[in-house]
Amino acid sequence: MGGVAGVMLYEPDGTGMGISTMLGQPRAQQVAELADQVQEWAVEALCAATMPAVWPECPAHPNAHPLAPVVLHGQAVWSCPRDGVTVALIGELAATLTTAADRRVEAEGGERRSARKRKRQPTRD
Repeated sequence: MGGVAGVMLYEPDGTGMGISTMLGQPRAQQVAELADQVQEWAVEALCAATMPAVWPECPAHPNAHPLAPVVLHGQAVWSCPRDGVTVALIGELAATLTTAADRRVEAEGGERRSARKRKRQPTRD
């Protein structure tokens, strides 16, 4: 089955960019292609807003380069283009980076708690 599926991404100022993928390709290939196009849109939007245009940022090389969307072993992943290390499945990057940060803090002997995990301490009068 052929064809093309696409959507438009819009910025707050109303400008937009279309992204699309060919139907009939393996799902991982479609996801990686879409992630590549979303990354291009995001980098352009960040640049236009005069913000650092490195998205998503490689956690191993901050401010150096963005991660690259690739297909590896039949899965769409974010990978470091410098050393080839897989960082996360596309769609799971935020959870992966949060978990890695938690492990780093724990290894350093600290404690990291997100706002939703913090328990409200009773106030004393």
